[in-house]
Amino acid sequence: MFSQRKIESILLWGAKLPLFLLPFIPLIVIPDLIFPYISGKNFAFRIIIEFSLAMYIPLSIGFKEYRPSMTPILLSILFFTFIVGIADLFGVNPYKSFLSNYERMEGYITLLHLTLLFILLQSLFKARKDWKIFFNLFVLCSVIVSIYTIINPIPMKVTALSEQYVGRFYGTLGNPPFLASYLILIVFLGFMLICTTKRRIFRLIYTLAILLDLIVIYFTASRAAILGVIGGVIFFLIAWFYLIKGDLKKSFAVIILFVIISSVLLILINEKSSFITESRIYQRFANISSDPSVMSRVETWRMAWNAFEKRPILGWGQENFIAIYTVNKLPFTSRALEFMDRAHNIFIDWIINAGIIGLISFLTIFFLSFNTLYRRFRGGRLRIVEYITLLTAFLVYFIQNLFTFDTISTYLIIYTLFAYVDTMDNDKVKGDDKKKTKYIPFILIVTISLFLYTSYFLNFKPAKQGFLYRQILGSRLDEYPSYEQLLTKLNNILSYKSLADSYIRRQMIYISTHIVKKKRFNKLKAEEFINRTLDEAEKELQIEGENLEKASLIIKFYYEIAKVNPLFIPRLESLIKNYMTVNPGYEWLYFELADVYFLKGDYEASWKVVKDMTAKDLFNEEKQFKLLLASIFASKENDIKKALDVIKMVRVSKKNMKEPFDRGLYLTESEIYLMAQAYLKKGRFLNALEYYNKLITLSPRDALYHFDTAMIYLAIGDKEMAVRVAKKASELDPINFRDKVEKVIKSIKNRS
Repeated sequence: MFSQRKIESILLWGAKLPLFLLPFIPLIVIPDLIFPYISGKNFAFRIIIEFSLAMYIPLSIGFKEYRPSMTPILLSILFFTFIVGIADLFGVNPYKSFLSNYERMEGYITLLHLTLLFILLQSLFKARKDWKIFFNLFVLCSVIVSIYTIINPIPMKVTALSEQYVGRFYGTLGNPPFLASYLILIVFLGFMLICTTKRRIFRLIYTLAILLDLIVIYFTASRAAILGVIGGVIFFLIAWFYLIKGDLKKSFAVIILFVIISSVLLILINEKSSFITESRIYQRFANISSDPSVMSRVETWRMAWNAFEKRPILGWGQENFIAIYTVNKLPFTSRALEFMDRAHNIFIDWIINAGIIGLISFLTIFFLSFNTLYRRFRGGRLRIVEYITLLTAFLVYFIQNLFTFDTISTYLIIYTLFAYVDTMDNDKVKGDDKKKTKYIPFILIVTISLFLYTSYFLNFKPAKQGFLYRQILGSRLDEYPSYEQLLTKLNNILSYKSLADSYIRRQMIYISTHIVKKKRFNKLKAEEFINRTLDEAEKELQIEGENLEKASLIIKFYYEIAKVNPLFIPRLESLIKNYMTVNPGYEWLYFELADVYFLKGDYEASWKVVKDMTAKDLFNEEKQFKLLLASIFASKENDIKKALDVIKMVRVSKKNMKEPFDRGLYLTESEIYLMAQAYLKKGRFLNALEYYNKLITLSPRDALYHFDTAMIYLAIGDKEMAVRVAKKASELDPINFRDKVEKVIKSIKNRS
């Protein structure tokens, strides 16, 4: 039979030791998981917290001194967690709000684990040495991350997602701003260790670690982090100047501040020097006004404010940021509309996630942390340098998060700082004579059982499903002799009914669209695969009805189906009209509806829809070209001429035609080809011939243009020109057109 002291020791270290693994979570990268830089870290975080909690519950029941103290900071965190829970419950998609997705791995489940992290740290880290060890581990991990980043700046194979970061450090965090945000908070932990350590050798080690992290931060070229560093240093020096006593120390702060300002001025004066212009971070700041990502974020902030006005109290629920697009006008563009799932601004993100109440409750945690720091500083229980360092750390957190968002690596540190502020003067563990250890073994069995049960559903199943899905992504379609084998694998993955379901459905849509476009119906089980995809697409529409990005993807897929199966047109039409009620300002839907009418052969209705949309924006060249094509099919000669005139007028004034274009019409080669094809399909051969001749003028060596022109000559009865132009196509591209041309010439001779 174990003694009370032994039971306490086993439970205490069983709950505490796993927490010392948390600082190393940023090192975790699992290539075999979907979103390898994100998902593995979060699964590890959850498992550690859940196991620690399973050991902590019997400890807190049996030993009163380990129960959490109901401090203002803890109460504010509990209130914030409660408010977000209510917001998620009444949000537009509670399921997604709770579980999130692989790409972000946040949601209410992560917020609950962060709240538990705070409780565990506050209850178990009773001595300063616990915190010192914890902070040392954070700094040690950051050094490993930084060294690894320098040695291996491109950790994994460059993908479409990571290609944009080539030339910038991102290490084991997978994203330069994420790496910089993490390291900049570690810098403050290192600085606090310098301030609380007496031995010079350790101070030197911490200083070197900080310098290493700062070097890596610089090479991330993250504007948010650099602004955070500059703002943090300035704030620290100003606070130091006003709080510190002694003219010498004040002078030191003034000198450093002067050096910083002078450095900035020197950069501005010598901005054209090669050293400055070749700097990646300088380039990013210099191009900030023209950076598409910046413009996109500013526009997203505007949309988010409109969405906030629709649901100001509790917001839309976590992971539902994309729902803001349902209440904003979305102008038509020929390019794919970029749907953002984050505002990249901490204030806007939380005001959308949980409304004004959620934002206020979130800021209350910081306010109470500041207040706690101030009271302890005024009471003489906190040194000036540590007080200023902690204030600066919180300030820098806000500065950088004005332009980015948290990941588990930064959440870990900020919640750790909350707990540290709450417990920094708890140096003694208060004993309790009345121990309740009788039922602890039974309670421990229950909590461990619950840990295994919840870990299976919350961690193992989604991780396993993500692993299987990753295998599918790594394979090629031609590896499967039939679609039956691929469908069997996808059905198996879907049977897990977890986080990957939505990703699998998206992949099935991509594959089915490929089948339809490439006419691969002869491959075994192709139709069965498409039918199953249609079923899954309908499920996705029910689950994420507010997600216009997914709705647009499914509409495009249904359009491809409708082109080969007219019986599917009614479903496509009803789906488009349904989403026109969800967001009447989503202009792309109206043009899709016009395409549906085109499929039905109702050219008049198609033209009318496009005409109405163009009337709202007469000088939009993309809309005018859509109207031009619709007018050709509807035989609206006046509208054809007007559209051509408007397009020419707009483009002449812009003077920015980059593609080859006809100088008479100011239409690009691809646009002229679409016009030629439209006239050809309408049977207006002379008009089609006119535009094909323009195409040949622009690209005289394009064999396809010559061959199509020959077919037009044949259709209008000019056999001589048909043969001559057809032979030209054969000369230009004998591999692809010789046989076709010979057949055409032979048929002409046979007719003669």
